[in-house]
Amino acid sequence: MNKKTKRETVEYRYYEMPSDIPVLALLGESWIRTYGDQGMDALHFHNYLEVGYCYEGHGALVIEEEANRYQADTFSIIPHNVCHTTISDGGMLCRCEYLFVDVDGFLEATYPNDRRFAGRLAELINQHPLVERVQDNPKIAQLILSLIDEIRQKRPFYLVSTRGLLITLLIELARAAEDDQTKLPKPKAASNLVILDALNYVKSHYNDDLKVKTLAEVCHMSETHFRRVFRAIMSIGPLEYINIVRVEMACNMLRTSDYSIDTIARRSGYPTMTTFDRNFRRVTGHTPLQWKRNPGNYEQKLRNYRIAPFQGWR
Repeated sequence: MNKKTKRETVEYRYYEMPSDIPVLALLGESWIRTYGDQGMDALHFHNYLEVGYCYEGHGALVIEEEANRYQADTFSIIPHNVCHTTISDGGMLCRCEYLFVDVDGFLEATYPNDRRFAGRLAELINQHPLVERVQDNPKIAQLILSLIDEIRQKRPFYLVSTRGLLITLLIELARAAEDDQTKLPKPKAASNLVILDALNYVKSHYNDDLKVKTLAEVCHMSETHFRRVFRAIMSIGPLEYINIVRVEMACNMLRTSDYSIDTIARRSGYPTMTTFDRNFRRVTGHTPLQWKRNPGNYEQKLRNYRIAPFQGWR
């Protein structure tokens, strides 16, 4: 019964990348707070890799069912779709900052002619969470702090510097996963997120003709049970989730490619422009052409480090 309760309290927290930088940074005084008011069972997960750094305070970082201690000068790496929560000791104020990284998208853009290499790096980086003190891994810690500083200060050429620091950090994380497996937690079954296989399937097959029945089969559930469990966890239905992932991918292509809108519609999984336009407008509030002309206006809320305000996410 307890495990069922945990599964029902898992939250999906969705972030959208800024248009000019491959990292979403949650910095500043907003993140000096007491963490974990709802306790260890209130787990959540993200659509991007989370990089966290604690400057002050201490407590527990719960990843799946394992509690990891954190204190000042502790950093954490949590892959997308991994359930976790942070709990301050005794209601203590903790000062932390966070970076969210689209690992797959960034590596594919960095190595467009070597998708196999990009895929291998992404697989290693997303394989395990990592929680360590600065003295245990000073190189990774310094790269994280340098990234945070670049994004905070926004000095000349900081976008170029950010990309360089980011690829170096990802390489170091891949090395840690490949060369030092004994220091990393062993992979576990998705005990708290029973729909994990479906989420990963959508991410890999968003441009296919996806059926809810297929996602249910991937999770070894009946379609009726899968729909009920999916909505309990995500606060939206599986078809709504598929649409949001497709629109997210379309936004990435609108920002970074010279494809026509018709081509982007097909590559995002929409068979017709009418369907693409209707579903894109439902998620963003704008047509693809309006969004392409000035995406910054619609992403300005992210500059204040707020979660994209879709139904069920907070």
